[in-house]
Amino acid sequence: MKSKTNRCNSCHAPNNTGTSRIKHGNCYSCRKKAHPIITKKAPRWRLTLILSTTAFTFTLISAKSIYNQHIAFPYLMKGSPVVWYEFTKMEMIIPILILTLLSIGLLAISIAHYKNRPYSKIYMRTIIYSLCTGWFLYLISMFFGHRAI
Repeated sequence: MKSKTNRCNSCHAPNNTGTSRIKHGNCYSCRKKAHPIITKKAPRWRLTLILSTTAFTFTLISAKSIYNQHIAFPYLMKGSPVVWYEFTKMEMIIPILILTLLSIGLLAISIAHYKNRPYSKIYMRTIIYSLCTGWFLYLISMFFGHRAI
């Protein structure tokens, strides 16, 4: 519905082109000032880059441990310093599985965060299962390794 006025109610600027530029009694510039200024969101690629780099690092650590046949994980115990557990040969299956699951979870988070995808339920399920399984295996893996001296 077009306004019947020829002047803006706020700034009283005349409307030379008829009533097409004035809507609800205000000109375009006054309507633009009335709206709050929308700030730009931070780029979404930062979190995606950090998570992808961390996942790639986990993958490289697992590949290096397969090549060297040795990996060590730190464990924090309440009231004591950090305890390191070493895994060699067949003991390495669980730590490599842990690093693989954590990298899959981080990659799923970065993909789901970068763009809204139509398969968001699949991403959420993948994130929950891989991260929860990875942390659970991390807590259990100390029973399969031996303490580093």
